[in-house]
This record gives sequence, C-alpha cells and structure tokens, in this order.
Amino acid sequence: MAERKVQTQERASFDAAYRATSYLVDGPVGRFPVRIGVSSPEADALTATHGTACWAYITAYNPGSVPAPAARNAERQRRLERLLTDSGYRFYPGEGRADDAGWPAEPSLFVVGMDETAAAALGRRFGQAAVVCGEQGRAARLVWTGVSC
Repeated sequence: MAERKVQTQERASFDAAYRATSYLVDGPVGRFPVRIGVSSPEADALTATHGTACWAYITAYNPGSVPAPAARNAERQRRLERLLTDSGYRFYPGEGRADDAGWPAEPSLFVVGMDETAAAALGRRFGQAAVVCGEQGRAARLVWTGVSC
C-alpha cells in the first residue's frame, strides 16, 4: 500500500510538471505553443491542412522522465523520426519547454493524424510516461502510457 501511495505521489508530481510545460511546434507558418487543457487554433489549422482532425506530441528524449545522455537521446529521437516516416506520418519538429526552466527543453515532434491509441503505444515503445494528444476544437490532453516514472 505504501508503494502505491508513493507511485501516486510521483505521478501527481509528473502530472503537474507536464502541465507546466509549453509544447512548441515549428509549423509551416511559424512556431506556436500547445498547452495541456487548452485548445490550439494553430494545431487545428495545421491538422486541417492535412485533412485530419487529430494529432499527437511526442518525444523519445529522457525515457521515464529520467535524464539520459545527450547522444543516447539524439539517437532515440532519430529512431522515432525514422519510424514515423516509415509509417507514413507527417510530423513537425518542436520542443517541450518547462515553464520554470528546471528541466532542459526536449526536442519533440507534433505528429499529424496520430490518434490517442497509437500515440500511447508509441510513447510506451519509447519509454515515455505520457504523451500529449489533441483533436480539432478540443483542449489538448495528457495521455498516460502506463510506463512508470
């Protein structure tokens, strides 16, 4: 029971940190932010130009929210990009930037047309505790993948 309480407290801490982050997207008409709990007209417009209504925001950096060496992070991110390309997804680069600057910015990808189920599965594959997902006209949401932090 004590272990479960610790896990719940850790998850609450990570939840707060993920919500205190701007998920920046370098789209074709400039950089725009995505925030959990807020709708994004820019994300809506970008997905609409690709004829879809959903998107996901994911990184391969720092699996399990544990800092990893720069070279390892970069290689994991290249693998993620290759996988997305091979799977036919269109994506745009960006970076997750914590509001308090207590965590380094993480290169990330805004993936057009990826639904929540596929995003959570991909997040699990790359050791991510959570991903951010959205649909046109709705607020972005945090989706837990089942990976422990």
